[in-house]
Amino acid sequence: MSIYKRAVELGLTIDNHESDLYLKSCPEADALAESEPNSQMFQFNGEFWWDIPFKYDPWWEQKNRDARVTPT
Repeated sequence: MSIYKRAVELGLTIDNHESDLYLKSCPEADALAESEPNSQMFQFNGEFWWDIPFKYDPWWEQKNRDARVTPT
């Protein structure tokens, strides 16, 4: 199961920028993010978030759908 799907299943606060997955820091999010080698914590508006590059599944799913569309 992807880290995105695990975060959804756990009910974590999720955001994104394009393909990057953002998780609001909490004990469950910290454990997930720490298992990803390229994750980094950042602070935004006084809150801590994890940036996990290339792990926001919906972005990739849309990208795959777009790639299958052929011009007419």
